[in-house]
Amino acid sequence: MAWETLVERFGGLVTAVAKRCRLSDADVAEVCQTSWLRLVENLDRIEQPERLGAWLATTTRRESLRIATRGVAATPSDAVYLLADEDAEPPDGALLLEEQVTAIRKAAQ
Repeated sequence: MAWETLVERFGGLVTAVAKRCRLSDADVAEVCQTSWLRLVENLDRIEQPERLGAWLATTTRRESLRIATRGVAATPSDAVYLLADEDAEPPDGALLLEEQVTAIRKAAQ
């Protein structure tokens, strides 16, 4: 009953904050769900219950930013591959050369 009251009171706020980050509907749903989960995980740490709305708004904003920026820095761009120096020796070039020399020496014996 108390949980339903919280969701009823602050559900619109959580959804509105998530939508402000221009996320897809699926991402908005994920952010909302994660924000409520964060509340459950931190209920014992809430010292000012009257500030719960602000806490939820901040948590939702952080989750929205996390979702909006996930994979941005980790995803290599195709342009990186186009910039490769074709004249540069591959990183394992010295090892390959050494293996070739060893194979030629063995064959010549």
